[in-house]
Amino acid sequence: MWHERKVRWLTAAMFAVTAVAMITEGVAYHQTYQDYVATVANSDAITARIRVTRRLYLDLLDAETGQRGYLLTGDQTYLEPFERGASALATDLVELQRTQPPERAALIAEVERLSRAKVAELRETIRLFNTQGFAAAQSVVRANEGKVFMDGIRQALNGMIVEDEQRRTGLHTAMGQAIAASSRNWQMGAVAVLAALTLCITGFWRISSRNAHLGKQLLHEARHDGLTGLPNRTFFRETLDYMLAVAKREGLQAAVLYLDLDGFKEVNDRLGHDTGDIALVEVAKTLRRLMRESDFVARLGGDEFAILIPSGAGEVAQFCTRIERAIRALAPPALEDSRLGTSIGVACYPEDGETADQLIGVADQRMFERKRATKTQAAAAVPA
Repeated sequence: MWHERKVRWLTAAMFAVTAVAMITEGVAYHQTYQDYVATVANSDAITARIRVTRRLYLDLLDAETGQRGYLLTGDQTYLEPFERGASALATDLVELQRTQPPERAALIAEVERLSRAKVAELRETIRLFNTQGFAAAQSVVRANEGKVFMDGIRQALNGMIVEDEQRRTGLHTAMGQAIAASSRNWQMGAVAVLAALTLCITGFWRISSRNAHLGKQLLHEARHDGLTGLPNRTFFRETLDYMLAVAKREGLQAAVLYLDLDGFKEVNDRLGHDTGDIALVEVAKTLRRLMRESDFVARLGGDEFAILIPSGAGEVAQFCTRIERAIRALAPPALEDSRLGTSIGVACYPEDGETADQLIGVADQRMFERKRATKTQAAAAVPA
């Protein structure tokens, strides 16, 4: 009789412990899920900030491209992109102030000052061109060569973008680790309860598996781009650091390719952002198809991609040609009659630098020089 009573009390205690454990874990899981929802909201806000920051620089490029085209050709149609870029710049400056955190107030004020100064310079050159001719306009351009308008703006905006991307990555990483840790604790508890009460194992395992899957998903999202599935800027930087360490130890060569799509903004403006996303996915598929097992491709954000190649300069040049041809050949139905191109900047280890920052800086600068040269050639090719 005493043994039976003891068994009943032990069984009741086991059920009570199981119930408490399940309720406690349910509360913990609910809180973790709420934290996940908050993390997604914060990530979306940061993504919106990044989008406005990138758009601001594109507005300035539009205005500058229109001004240069007008000065070179005298064609009044080039004033349309100039005015469109200047108008969009004013709107995006307001949006930039609205979306940025208070601690960036001084930096935003500097970006606004430089942006307005750049637009004022462009307007002055157009006015002088109309009233006094090309030589007078060129004198203003030469007088402002020492002022780092575009470089200063690009450095400030790029710094904000990198900081926001790191912050967003940190949110996802921390949340993924928290959920993964919660999953591990739950699994340990499930094993302990399983030894005492096997009837609860099904419920325990389902919740544990759900937590583990969510944790892995968040950790994956922290290192990969959500649209294309390619590695993101954080994963790219980790891989570059590792590749350079191996190359230095083994005496190997390596190259960093920095890609920016030509014509992508026109696709977004004319066909919409959904079509732009389709174009980015097609570009990502194309780059994957061209990669070898030893190569590494990542999307850094927007229409910028990067590729790591353990090769010398000669092989890289051929590879760049294949990439340019493949992207020009892209013709998904959603793009209608639009076509994309790409400007590629290349930095080779060890000729152009021995650190990740040096190689990225050289590749980025050469990409912008290539893009600027392409736009200048296109403007010069338009008949007056």
